[in-house]
Amino acid sequence: MARQWKNDFLAELHAAYEAVYVAYEQQTQHLDERQLNWKPNADKWSVAECLQHLIITAEGYLPQVAKQLDDANLRRVKGKEGYQTTFFGKIFLGFLDPESARKLSAPKMFKPEASQYDRQIVTQHLALLRKIMDCLKEADGYILNRLIIKSPAAWFIRFNMGDYFKIELLHHQRHLIQIKKTIALEEFPKA
Repeated sequence: MARQWKNDFLAELHAAYEAVYVAYEQQTQHLDERQLNWKPNADKWSVAECLQHLIITAEGYLPQVAKQLDDANLRRVKGKEGYQTTFFGKIFLGFLDPESARKLSAPKMFKPEASQYDRQIVTQHLALLRKIMDCLKEADGYILNRLIIKSPAAWFIRFNMGDYFKIELLHHQRHLIQIKKTIALEEFPKA
């Protein structure tokens, strides 16, 4: 039986996350360690480094998301109030839009630490996407504008939970494009 969503915005996001999950699964499941760790050059990330970056970034935010959801019942923030993008949300969404040609440099705390990863990185990343989708389901029925998330990279950057879910989605879509481009390179190792 299909889930009945209270919030159409979250229902649409969930469908988009499902599509991203399937796309990552298709792009990464067949790659061996050599392919996962191959870099086009020293300045570019490997597929595995992109996945690790996404994991590090989301893990910086997810404890706050979980805490906000745990506390939401106590603060009585249930309702159907619409979602509105915050000031910082608009900025982040603009920068992370997959259609944007702007190049971004990740803050040091979100950069991959190692340069070699095993195949577990694929499993860890897919599990992370499921965890985000579980949080999204849990957020259904809450007033997203009242659940505030702070950036672990800069204390003054705050956005609401609706922004967080949308930003995380665009972030994954942007790196999916990067991964596809890497895999499509002629020099990319063949299986």
